Amino acid sequence: MRRRAFITLLGGAAAGWPLAGYAQKAERIYRIGFLTPRSHPSPTGRDAFSAAFVDGMSKLGYNEGKNLTVEWRYAAGDYTRLTGFASELVGMNLPVIVTYGTAAARVLQKTTATIPVVVAAAVDLVGAGIVASLARPGGNITGLSVIDTDISAKQLELLRTFSPKLQHVAVLLNPGNSANPLVLKHVEAGASVLGIEVAAVNAATPQAIEAAFAEAIQQGAGAVIVAADAFFSGQGP
Repeated sequence: MRRRAFITLLGGAAAGWPLAGYAQKAERIYRIGFLTPRSHPSPTGRDAFSAAFVDGMSKLGYNEGKNLTVEWRYAAGDYTRLTGFASELVGMNLPVIVTYGTAAARVLQKTTATIPVVVAAAVDLVGAGIVASLARPGGNITGLSVIDTDISAKQLELLRTFSPKLQHVAVLLNPGNSANPLVLKHVEAGASVLGIEVAAVNAATPQAIEAAFAEAIQQGAGAVIVAADAFFSGQGP
């Protein structure tokens, strides 16, 4: 009986070994959200921005399609879609949401106060009221704040260097981006010192960008400053 019990026990243990080994080898699947105002990449591959993010995650050991699932949400330049996408991602109860641009960060700020939000880049997170400070963001949002508003004066100085007779500059803005008025304000402040007139032109679609440049020419602008905007930066090749 003892021999039979031992063999039975051994057989049960042996049957359990492959399952235990499988459990140890099974890799956890991580899910994160990504909200961006940019356009969806082509079916044949990622755009440079999305590809850089996927590559960066891969270097950290998180490989999309293997141990990482990214819930991508692209607004394709339509900022009115951000609220719906944000609610959708928050409803998935994801452990973290990555976003790009001030407008998307502001929408997520209003949508969740508990899910961690990492901002890949945004214009003046502090000035936009999204974080308390760069050193101590507070709340559930952190990330990178670019200095586009701070370099407006330098942009104008460089333009004047290239074109000493420059008197009129247009600023291309996205009316759906709540951070763009801040950019315009800084450009106007720098322009007043140099005696340059500033005109704002708006665009929220690829077709509107062409029209905006035509409007800038009609207004006599000798140069155009493109405000930092996720949609604009996604229009390159």
